[in-house]
Amino acid sequence: MHNMVQGSGKAAFAFIRADEAVEARFFQDLPVSERPHARRNYWKARLGEAEADCAWPSLGVLQDLAAKQAGDLKPISTAQIVETLKYTPNKKGGPDGCTFRMLKMLPTEALSGLVYILHQVEARLRWPEQFLLVHVACLPKNLDCERPICLTHVLYRLWCKMRKPLVDQ
Repeated sequence: MHNMVQGSGKAAFAFIRADEAVEARFFQDLPVSERPHARRNYWKARLGEAEADCAWPSLGVLQDLAAKQAGDLKPISTAQIVETLKYTPNKKGGPDGCTFRMLKMLPTEALSGLVYILHQVEARLRWPEQFLLVHVACLPKNLDCERPICLTHVLYRLWCKMRKPLVDQ
């Protein structure tokens, strides 16, 4: 029990018995075509509806600060990508189907293309439109509730790992 609390999550998950796992899926009784609408209505009722035309007056200030910060950053290098990929687990891929395992198999020459993309993202302060798409997966917590998680593109996750101090700040 002490290891479960002090260590990583592996011991905690091993501690949970299989018969305690939730087998039933939320909205499983509905036809597949109706499940997205039911989920949206469920979360809309819990979280409320977002304002479509909400103004954010400080957006320009944040963009100016981001531009100044991006200009002060040390550029990401191919070596930094290789080093980061060494310690990145092979988790689920993003909406485009690309995985960390695929990135790890790329030759060093191909990684220079990734470096170019990341340099452009930081210089323009904008991700390509395709990267704004995320997959939302709903994991069941219990028979009454599920927890949504978002699967983002692996290149975005790689950038976050390399710029973790910046993202944390």
